[in-house]
Amino acid sequence: MKPLKPQEQIVKALQFVQGEIRYLGIELGVNSHQPHDPDEVFKNRFGDCKDKTLLLIAILEKLGITAHPALVSTFGAVNLPNELPSPIEFNHVITRVESDDQVYWLDPTRSLQSGALDRLGYRSYDNALVVGHPYLALVEMPKTAQQVAEIRTREYFNVIAYEAPVDYRIVTEYSGIEAEYIHSQFITQGQTTMARKFLNYMNRIYPNLQAGAPLTFEYDSEQNIATVVESYRLTDFFRTEPERLLADIYPYSIAEYFTLPTTVNRKTPLGHIYPIKVMHQSYISYPEWIKMSLFNNTESIDTPYFSLSFSEDYRDRAIITSYLYESKGAFIPVKDVPEHIAKLRKAKNSLAKVYEITYTKNQTEQTMGTFIEHLNKHIDCITGDRL
Repeated sequence: MKPLKPQEQIVKALQFVQGEIRYLGIELGVNSHQPHDPDEVFKNRFGDCKDKTLLLIAILEKLGITAHPALVSTFGAVNLPNELPSPIEFNHVITRVESDDQVYWLDPTRSLQSGALDRLGYRSYDNALVVGHPYLALVEMPKTAQQVAEIRTREYFNVIAYEAPVDYRIVTEYSGIEAEYIHSQFITQGQTTMARKFLNYMNRIYPNLQAGAPLTFEYDSEQNIATVVESYRLTDFFRTEPERLLADIYPYSIAEYFTLPTTVNRKTPLGHIYPIKVMHQSYISYPEWIKMSLFNNTESIDTPYFSLSFSEDYRDRAIITSYLYESKGAFIPVKDVPEHIAKLRKAKNSLAKVYEITYTKNQTEQTMGTFIEHLNKHIDCITGDRL
């Protein structure tokens, strides 16, 4: 058997601790702050974050790989360098690993992770207190993983005839930490439950939507990429008005990132989902060629904390819309919150699009235009995680 490379050994050790050692914290006595002996954790097959971290470090040391525990705060510690030292600043322990001049931050309490070391999901806790390292104490963690988490959604509306139901297919691809999350949901809840959740969510957008072929889920453990394929039939895709057919397009996978905060007048920084990149494309395929007029070919909003771009095209008898959202920071300073919220509102109101077919009884050639319509029934109700 070919010997494993150091990076592969690290992944195997991490997977063992994540998969074979149950996460269980018993916060009593001295072990509320002192970890159990790694041999005891290995024998019992359970432990808290301290126990699992120390066991992982012990395994890596046997392999000749340098690792240290790192104290972090799950609430974020962006301001920690300016605060007085205190043990209550930290509530979690992860592992800092060094290999081939690279540093990796691993959390053995997470659900089983798969793939190459540089493709594992990652979360920054801003600052970490590295314990026992000869040169490090408080260090700033990298803001992003080597592979930034992405969600890529492509939805296909196949219009066979204007009076007939529309075949509707959605392909969503997740990578990085998002792939690990969706994979864990399918493992713990099962495909039947997940299919029902996806269907219920889409029914909020299209009330008369019906399930088509069974939902499928695939997970590429080597690349850490998960793919979900949904199939539906739509009987209410078009809204009919005199001499007009209207089709509403709404990039639901992006909408949740523009939910306004409950507290607008703030005294503390505003948290922001970061890092994340989300792409949402819609394809509306029509049964014939039509004369096409596009009025909003490109749009963009770019701020210090997020960017949103939109483009549209018409080719091969299909309207193609593309949205791309990317976050730029985990926190918005108090002084920037009002401007940030204004930009959120602007972005939120730009999401919904309406595509229009106009016709007359004596006109066989159809024309199509596009315009922005603030579909409050969508924007206000169709937000939040699909799960």
